[in-house]
Amino acid sequence: MRVVQHLKSTESVAYRALWALGVVAGLFSLVVCAFMIANNLRLKSSDPIHTPALQRLAKELKSSPENEVLKEQIRELDYLARRAFFTSQHFNRVAICLLLGGLAVTTVAFRTLNTYHRKVPYPDAHDPKDDLVANALWARQSITVVGMILVGLALTLALPWRSTLDHPPREEAVPSVSAAKNLAPTAFETSAPTTTKIASREERMKHWPSFRGPASGHGLASNLPTQWDGKSGQGILWKTAIALPGFSSPIVWSNRVFVSGGNKETRAVYAINATSGKLLWEKAVPTKLTSPGETPEVNADTGYAAPTMATDGARVFAIFATGDLAAFDFTGIQVWTQHLGVPVNPYGHSSSLETFEDTLIVQFDHKKNSFVAALDVRSGVTRWRTERKLGPSWASPTLVAIDGHTELILVADAFVTSYDPTTGRELWQIKCLASADVAQTPVFANGLLYLAADQVKFVAINMRTRKIVWENTNETPGIGTLVAYGDSLFAGLSDGGIACWDAQTGKRRWLQETEDGFYASPIVAGSRVFLTDRTGKTSIFEANGAAFSSVAQSMLGEESVATPAIYGESLIYRGAKHLFRIGL
Repeated sequence: MRVVQHLKSTESVAYRALWALGVVAGLFSLVVCAFMIANNLRLKSSDPIHTPALQRLAKELKSSPENEVLKEQIRELDYLARRAFFTSQHFNRVAICLLLGGLAVTTVAFRTLNTYHRKVPYPDAHDPKDDLVANALWARQSITVVGMILVGLALTLALPWRSTLDHPPREEAVPSVSAAKNLAPTAFETSAPTTTKIASREERMKHWPSFRGPASGHGLASNLPTQWDGKSGQGILWKTAIALPGFSSPIVWSNRVFVSGGNKETRAVYAINATSGKLLWEKAVPTKLTSPGETPEVNADTGYAAPTMATDGARVFAIFATGDLAAFDFTGIQVWTQHLGVPVNPYGHSSSLETFEDTLIVQFDHKKNSFVAALDVRSGVTRWRTERKLGPSWASPTLVAIDGHTELILVADAFVTSYDPTTGRELWQIKCLASADVAQTPVFANGLLYLAADQVKFVAINMRTRKIVWENTNETPGIGTLVAYGDSLFAGLSDGGIACWDAQTGKRRWLQETEDGFYASPIVAGSRVFLTDRTGKTSIFEANGAAFSSVAQSMLGEESVATPAIYGESLIYRGAKHLFRIGL
């Protein structure tokens, strides 16, 4: 008898505990619903993006578009509006998770009560008020009805999570410029009001927007200087110190030069006035790394800022060996940031960025979880992402316009792969190189795609037939990417020497010995090739396939591994510590 009574007592306690747990969880869910409803009603009624103050300032800006004070006021109000919006959105996400958790606990608790097939005795089982089974049934029914109504209302208000603030503004909309604060990344656009239009290919050709410029190392200049000396100042129009080291090459848009720099503690982006050399702004790039132990170890020849930046004419983009990716507008305001994960790479990440239409192309090849992705330039939102089951690569993506369409070309390990840059769909893949460390960016010229791995193999592929046209395993370019001119290919060798190959056969035509090796890639302007070795000495020679024909040799005055950019009829060089503009 005592055993039975003990079992009944234990059963009664468990029953009451489950009933209480279900009721508490249900009430908790209702409270969360109430807060969600209040939060979303407040957000919808306030309409932060169309506040009278912001609209008034927008009208004033239309009549005075150069008024910097008005722009700053708009930025501040816009920042406050967006902060309120995204705080509410974050609350919705957290609240929905809590709501689902509360409902799950309520459901499990009350369903468990159904396993009790008899009434549990409670002090006075004859009193209907003490009938816990009846109470539980009444509680379940009441909470279910009220809960369904409140949950439905709350979710209706909270979903979808996107609003007009999540979309890029129309050109006539209120200028949307975020203050330089780390708000929710990838969630909104913050470009300047007059720069929302994506630059055309013709416009890009006037600038130097990415690694090796808009045309695979070819510039429009016809009268670049050939004589300069960094130590004496001869031919140096300006010289500007860059605080953080980096092997990234300079890019240029209009009268702005951009470079990145970094070390184990800090990564940053720099903007320099191309005319005067004045440092316009320096912005640190926020990181998702939470401890020094997460910072990857990199090779001294690569560093933390090896990838060259890219620009779409309105924003500039930079990526670092930590996997941190950031976008800034031309005034230095942070537009968005992303953390792609820490790349596992024995040398450090060095694949440069590229833009295609209104997307940013990111090649993220390393030991595991490699991928290529296209991100919206305005928001950082991923348009598409394609996994790549290949090893590390230090090459950069190439866009090839062929037969009325554009293909995105990537090389890693022994393979070259083509993708549709609009969708990320793989178009074709060819095994053309032996497994090797690949640093050379693919080059398309003369109807052929040229690829090389230093001291391993040099190949040419017909992109229409997708067949290998020729191979050269004895005489290969070095780490720097080659440049094509006419029926000739030119490149520097890593251990010293300048070489020329026949573009149609792959046979080397000539080799000019040099004392030092090359990491920088050659560029062509007019009919001359400019190639800088690791000491900072630039060899200028005629793009002559018959024999090496020297024009001049000039010294930067410090080591250099970066590829120069062309600005008008001048050159922008990056040395170990300074940025130089060289001109007549």
